[in-house]
Amino acid sequence: MSSLSVNNVRLDFYLRKFISFLVYMLPIAIVTGPFLSDLFLSTCALYFLIISLKYKLWSYYQRYFVYIFSFFYFYILFLSLISENPLLSLESSLFYFRYLFFTLSIVYLIDHEKNFIKYIYYSTFFTLVIVIVDAYYQFIFGTNLIGNYPVSETIHLRFSGLFGDELVLGKFLVYILPLFFALMFMQGEISYKHTLLGMLILTLSDILIFLSGERTAFFLLTLSTILIIIFIKKFQSLRILAFIISIFAISIITIINPGVYKRNIELTMQQTGIGQETQYIFSERYQSHYESAFKMFLEKPITGYGPKMFREICSDEKFYKNAESCTTHPHNTYLQLLSETGLIGTLVVLFLFFVAVYMFLKQTFSIFASNKTRYLQDYQVCLLAMVIIILWPFAPSMNFFNNWICILYFLPVPFLLSKKLKKVANNNL
Repeated sequence: MSSLSVNNVRLDFYLRKFISFLVYMLPIAIVTGPFLSDLFLSTCALYFLIISLKYKLWSYYQRYFVYIFSFFYFYILFLSLISENPLLSLESSLFYFRYLFFTLSIVYLIDHEKNFIKYIYYSTFFTLVIVIVDAYYQFIFGTNLIGNYPVSETIHLRFSGLFGDELVLGKFLVYILPLFFALMFMQGEISYKHTLLGMLILTLSDILIFLSGERTAFFLLTLSTILIIIFIKKFQSLRILAFIISIFAISIITIINPGVYKRNIELTMQQTGIGQETQYIFSERYQSHYESAFKMFLEKPITGYGPKMFREICSDEKFYKNAESCTTHPHNTYLQLLSETGLIGTLVVLFLFFVAVYMFLKQTFSIFASNKTRYLQDYQVCLLAMVIIILWPFAPSMNFFNNWICILYFLPVPFLLSKKLKKVANNNL
């Protein structure tokens, strides 16, 4: 082998180690905000694009997910170009392709880095511990470990921990927990120590999501918990016990803490109109968003107005309802997609949601089958539960094209796509 070839091999080796390190650091980067997390993601995406061309790794592109993603990408790119404000719309669509290459880069690292799953598991665990400890410290003392004060007037109403001005603590926890336990199941045999740590993290996170005041996050937590309890094979009793302890603790805190009770019970009843003459979908503000988005969809039902166009078009007289109806996005994934991408774009995302539902149905049939071989492994159940709560239609959501939330949305995908993980899991049966 020539010295040039040896140098290329060494360069590829160290570059792969560096990219792996960026992925290990991604959970903590997500906590810091969109800049570092998107920088790490984009670097990983660029890396895979280069090496896939250099080494002709065409097999990674021969997946149904790649075909579906590619169709969706070129479709939203086309919509942006024909929208009323192409430059604004392209901010959401032009570089959306990076999520595909980021996904494939993780699949590649799973295939080529021996301890990749172990290190990203430790990284996720470390991040969860930091976030949980900091948030409880802020809840008790009124300021978190780095000196930031809560956003709300009282710490018992809303607090954000390390997320600063962004009230996304509950969202982060509810999405990252299924991934964390999927990574734990990927380790194979789980020790007694890891079992106890897992139960502790579950219990503390369940309580914290409720205390954060993010009611949608707590609903999604309950949904994912039910799915995981029903469909996993091992540690069902662990998850049930953790959830029971959490509900018991939440009940006590709600009774003795007026701020928590006001935010999660009284305010919910007030905003939804329970016990009043007029009822709303989640709140009057959200319902105004939804009505404007639906009117936009009815105006252009096939293609919508283009990504990021809700904020531009909602003020139009035809769609404007009141001062609450116009905002940056309608706060529901499918109504945003209907208004901005029409039926075509919405059906693509809805198809992925129903694929996850279908796989849970297959798991149900396999549980009751006589051969007792389950269709899904426990790590896949956790990942699919994450997909279900990400794409759940009947809940408020963040901007579908927001780069921070998109990173969390795409995190379960490479682990579901990996053939190596599935093969290893089947061998461990």
